[in-house]
Amino acid sequence: MDPATFEQVTVSPATASAALQWVVENQEVQLLSLNGVPASVEAPNTSSSRSRTPSPACAATPPRGATKQATLETASASWVPLFIVEGERVRVDTRTGGYITRV
Repeated sequence: MDPATFEQVTVSPATASAALQWVVENQEVQLLSLNGVPASVEAPNTSSSRSRTPSPACAATPPRGATKQATLETASASWVPLFIVEGERVRVDTRTGGYITRV
């Protein structure tokens, strides 16, 4: 939906799927169109979402910079530091899928 005019725009799942894996509800995205037809959807460079199911950390002393995979509320996965727990908000770079920081 265009926030200025409230005009609804329909975009095919194939056009939007790559960007929408990082977007949470009510987050703004960029819609690029060619001759009035939606051509691509771009997510913001960073996105904040909750960690839903981080894999457990190992019991041994981890090496510096060790990470584990976590599924985010957007259903995408990202590698996060071992101290991230379920329900914690993290900021992810949507271009690379990499962890940036806790929010």
